[in-house]
Amino acid sequence: ESLSIIGSNSIDTAGELYVVQFNAITKEANRLNKRLLDLGFGLFFLLGFPVLCWTVPDKKGFLKNIFSVLFARKSWVGFAGNEDTKARLPLIRPGILTPADQFGRELPEEKKMEIDMVYAKNYRILQDVELIFHAWKKLGR
Repeated sequence: ESLSIIGSNSIDTAGELYVVQFNAITKEANRLNKRLLDLGFGLFFLLGFPVLCWTVPDKKGFLKNIFSVLFARKSWVGFAGNEDTKARLPLIRPGILTPADQFGRELPEEKKMEIDMVYAKNYRILQDVELIFHAWKKLGR
């Protein structure tokens, strides 16, 4: 979960070791935070459904997704790529939204794979929160 680089400013001096840390989605703390975020938003959406449902085009899908997340069958945010590309990534629950949704248009599979890899290596819970607010209308799909 880190990348090491040995470098030197000149050929006459010894190199220094630089370590770049990744905040991988596979870390136990990140998995726990992601599940807590799912539960928190799931409960919020369930309690606020009578009001929030008017902001999402597919109300029935939105309610179904709330229960899928609360019962740990899905997550609010998951990977975007197809099954072949997902096989090369860490195992997480299927997502209702994906990191590629922040771009608002359909992307080629190779771009989705790159976005998924960055998401998996440098996971931040704030990233999920921002994506949920940015792609709000897609929560019912």
